[in-house]
Amino acid sequence: MYGQSSLRKNHLNYFNHIFDLFKPFISKEYKVKSRSFIDQRTNKTYSSILFATLTLPCFTSYRDLFYNLEGKKIIPNNINQLLVTAPRGLAY
Repeated sequence: MYGQSSLRKNHLNYFNHIFDLFKPFISKEYKVKSRSFIDQRTNKTYSSILFATLTLPCFTSYRDLFYNLEGKKIIPNNINQLLVTAPRGLAY
């Protein structure tokens, strides 16, 4: 799932760019979702947009890199090596 809470024009352009990159991995019937939520700490309302890809085997290695066995998000110990060998990943 990819989401973005800043809805300013230049941020929406980036969101649309990412959406276009992942379009081959999204159900044809899928529509971008929007939601609003209240930050309990500040009592401010925020809006966001998001999309989700299909669950596909090509994403399994990435899940394994960035989530532990309990499903908690982690930063891999070799993150610097991963970014150096994938300059586009570093840019994103």
